[in-house]
Amino acid sequence: MRLDTADWERFEREIPGIAERWTSTMALLAEGFIKLRARVDTGFMRASVFVISRRSNGQFGISTRARSRSEARALAKRAFSDSPLTASAESVVAVGAEYGEFVEQVHPWFEPGVKAAQDQGDLVLQQLINQAGG
Repeated sequence: MRLDTADWERFEREIPGIAERWTSTMALLAEGFIKLRARVDTGFMRASVFVISRRSNGQFGISTRARSRSEARALAKRAFSDSPLTASAESVVAVGAEYGEFVEQVHPWFEPGVKAAQDQGDLVLQQLINQAGG
């Protein structure tokens, strides 16, 4: 399923908050798939994967202990626009370990994790619609 802005605006009118719930769920799903694929030596790289999302109370939430929460918050502030729909419907999956991108080049783990989550996108959306009684 390919959704554009008009589709999300319609969903948001019919099921308020669904875009935020979907992106938050997808980001957490991606975090899990990414962590499963991370090569482990000391475990630092795996533990440094985190999600930033805007919660309904306007605060930024970070799902796990990141190496630098201040850097994560700065990333979140840059990532979220002022648009009401996208501001509530964006999440960021990031890696705190500085060497993560170098490992990705040799042993891909981040992008395959994101792809695995994307493959579940339609199913997640359908489950959210069903939960909302749609």
